[in-house]
Amino acid sequence: MKLQITQRLLYFSGAMSMSAASKKNLYRKQEVKQYYEEARKWQSDIDFWKVELSFFKRLLDIYGLKIIEKRDQITVASLQEKLDYFMHEEIMDYKREIANHEEFLRDLAENKLIIDDDVYDDKHKQNARLMESFKKEFYKLKHELYACTEKLKQ
Repeated sequence: MKLQITQRLLYFSGAMSMSAASKKNLYRKQEVKQYYEEARKWQSDIDFWKVELSFFKRLLDIYGLKIIEKRDQITVASLQEKLDYFMHEEIMDYKREIANHEEFLRDLAENKLIIDDDVYDDKHKQNARLMESFKKEFYKLKHELYACTEKLKQ
C-alpha cells in the first residue's frame, strides 16, 4: 500500500518518467504545433507578397503609360501578364494549398485525425518545398519588375 502511494506521488509530481508512447505523443504534438505555426507564417508571407505585387502592378501601370518605344511596351506587357498570372493564379493556388495544410494540421493537433507520423511529416515537407520554389519564382519576378520600373523611371 505504501509503495502504491509513493508511486502515485512520484507520478503526479512528474518524478516518474513518461512512457515511450507518452513521450512520442508529446513530441508529435509539439511537432504538429511547430508545423502549424510555420504554415501560418507561410500564409502571412503570401499575403505580404500579394501586397507587393499590387504595388508593382501600380508602378507598371503608371510608368507604362509613358512608354514610347515598342520594345519597352512589349516588355511591360509581358511583365504585366506575368504579374497578373502570379497575382490571380499562383498566389491564390498557394494560398489555398497552405490554408488546407493549416486546417489539416489544426485537426491533427486537436486529435480529429489519426494518421501515421510519416504522412503529416511528408506533407509538411512537400509544402515547405512548394513554398521555397514559389519564393524563388516570386523573387525572380520581383527582380524583373524592379529592373523594369527603374528603367521606365528614367
